This record gives sequence, C-alpha cells and structure tokens, in this order.
Amino acid sequence: APFFSQKKKKPLYWVHVPKCNSGFIRSMLFLPTMCQNMSEATSIKLRSKSLLKATLDINPAIEDECPGDVADLRDVGPVFPDHSGIGRFYLDSVKGHGMIFLRQPEQRLISAWNDNYHSWPMSLLGRDPYNIHEYASSVSGCATKMLTRNQVSDGLGLVDLSACGDLQPISEEESNLAITRLREGFIFVGLIEKYDLSVCLLHAMFGGKCSDLEISVSHSSDTNSSWYDASMLYGWKDVYDGRLYAEAQAIFDASLESYGAANASCQECWAQAGIQ
Repeated sequence: APFFSQKKKKPLYWVHVPKCNSGFIRSMLFLPTMCQNMSEATSIKLRSKSLLKATLDINPAIEDECPGDVADLRDVGPVFPDHSGIGRFYLDSVKGHGMIFLRQPEQRLISAWNDNYHSWPMSLLGRDPYNIHEYASSVSGCATKMLTRNQVSDGLGLVDLSACGDLQPISEEESNLAITRLREGFIFVGLIEKYDLSVCLLHAMFGGKCSDLEISVSHSSDTNSSWYDASMLYGWKDVYDGRLYAEAQAIFDASLESYGAANASCQECWAQAGIQ
C-alpha cells in the first residue's frame, strides 16, 4: 500500500522552485485522502486549463481548504504555493513531509529569464539585469538557496527579494546541506525533464489514478516543457544547482526502481492521462 496513507506524512509541504511547473499543484492536492472537503469552487479553479498564475488568489486559501493536509505556515510568512526559502522551518515543517520538482539548472534559468527575469532582486537593485549573464550569476543556485535560506517570497516572488534572488554567494557547506535535506527530508522528488514518468511515480507511491489535468493540460498551460538552446549562456553552468540536480536524479532513479515505475508499467497511467 502507498505509504502516503500514513498520517505522519501529512501535512505535506511543496517546495515550489520557480519554473518547475506550477501544474504539480493538481497532482498533489488531488491525491487520495488529500483535500477531501475542498469546495467545488476551488476544485473548479484548480482544474481549469488556465490555472496557474492565479493560484495564490484562491479564496479561501488552500491552507483553509485542505486543513491538516497542506502545511499552514502563514503565521511565519509563507503562503501555499509560493517560492519561500524553507531554512528556518525545515526541521519543524518540511523534513519528512516535503515534495519537490527540480529541473536541469541552465534550462530552469533560461525559462526564468524569459519570464520577466523571474526572481531578479529588483527591489534591491532597482533595475533590470544588464544581460543574461548578470542575471544568471545573481539567481544561480536558486533551488539550493530555497532549501537552506529564510527569505519569504512575496507572492510568486517576481520582483521582491526571495531566497532565489539572494545575492549572498553559496558556500560548499551550504551546498552540502541542501543535498542532505533533499535526500533526507523529501518523500517525493520529481524531475521536469521526466515529467510524465514523475507523475506515474507519484501515483505508484501514493495511489490514485493519473489524469489529463496532470500531464497534457499542465504541459500546455505552461512553458516549462520547452527545451532551450543553452548556447546563449556561453558555457556558463549553475554549479551548485547542478550538484543538487544530480542528487535529485539519483533519488528519482532509486524511487523508480523501488516502486516499479518504468515505461512499460506506466502505460496505464499515461492512457488515463490521455497522452497515448
């Protein structure tokens, strides 16, 4: 039986890394035993094709719609599903409850650049980045910083300082801490580059049927499935998020093996999701 049924895994906390598919909200909130008293109005909003920039405007809030199922940290700042750093509440609220999607770091960064310089510290610097290289050096290590730092994201963190846009350089020690937290604290780690397989794995782990809302609709409502030409970075690499992503790949592959999720066994899920 999926270990999701064990109540100790709730409330769940989704670390929503920018440009790592907001559509995962659908998969998470509609898992078995999740949000069973959600209002019809909110359910309709979440299922609409145009989801996702309006997610934070859902009223009542997801924390109120899904009490006990989704971590409620509004008293300390974070609002589901923003881009806040989890540093100061990792031990209390995320470890053993975390879910996350990660993305090939240079691809994530170019996607964020194309999204109006997402996470650029405009409130601190008062101007747009001069070029993609300045931008990259400022918001690199975004996922690493979100796992270790404390900044609360104002909404979706487009302009105000967020963990992702914190200019303090990442240390080797901080990088190692983020990797440890990813491995020890998260009950689900998905990969954007293997989104269909990630959705299949999620249901292999936690039960429930796959749906077109999770895969085909999420892809079409979001630019996250694009693959960008990274030559515009002239060989620049996001070193620390690269390390974190390598760890995510190892965790993901081990989970696939543990739960028997593979192309053959996922055919039923993908048929349910309408991608065959």
